[in-house]
Amino acid sequence: MDSFSSGLTVSAERSSMPPSLLYITPMLAVSGTIFFLSQQPYLVLNPVINHQDKFLHFIAFGVLAAATLFAVRLFEEGISRLSGTGLSLSGLQAKSMSLSRLILTGLGVVLFCLIYGISDELHQFFIPGRNCCIYDLLADVAGAVIVVSLWFYFRTKVDIDKRQL
Repeated sequence: MDSFSSGLTVSAERSSMPPSLLYITPMLAVSGTIFFLSQQPYLVLNPVINHQDKFLHFIAFGVLAAATLFAVRLFEEGISRLSGTGLSLSGLQAKSMSLSRLILTGLGVVLFCLIYGISDELHQFFIPGRNCCIYDLLADVAGAVIVVSLWFYFRTKVDIDKRQL
């Protein structure tokens, strides 16, 4: 085998990374970025809009909620392998999730974002030039709630459309 062929073999082996790691990587990257930015003393932004910092909190935690919903797929696939139900958040090969399970998943993601937001604000309290602000936390939770609500709406719409086919 030449070096090029062996390189292809190595890359094929790397692509067989456990799905669990692939699913949680975006969530870890987003939460790590939020932590890194929170660690910066005197983070200066040139305001383009009023309350820009709240808007950025809203966006960051909306992205965290989306990444966490993606990571939830890991647990679902593990459950479906154990139970043989074939559940999947992607909706590509799934039987429909029960409404109560969708609600619990959404509430769990919002709760995770709330807890991470609280820890983020408490962390900022100890960073010079930063402060702990309840309005930042409200923006964090609002971003998560909006993303989870959109996910819930589209998930239930997909399930309803599948049942009508």
